[in-house]
Amino acid sequence: MLRIANDLQTIEVAEALNISRQYVYMCEREQRTLSAKKTIQFLDMIGVSEEEARAFSAVIKNN
Repeated sequence: MLRIANDLQTIEVAEALNISRQYVYMCEREQRTLSAKKTIQFLDMIGVSEEEARAFSAVIKNN
């Protein structure tokens, strides 16, 4: 989990993205998804560029 790997608490992510802790929890369990804007904000929080995220996604899809 990217949040935990980056030593972030659920409340920190929720407050930074202006969403509830419950919503973060649901996203982590693939019950909800973040909007593109919120995803970019989260990537910024953990220091991952959009290009890196796209490259990683492409690798995952191809395996």
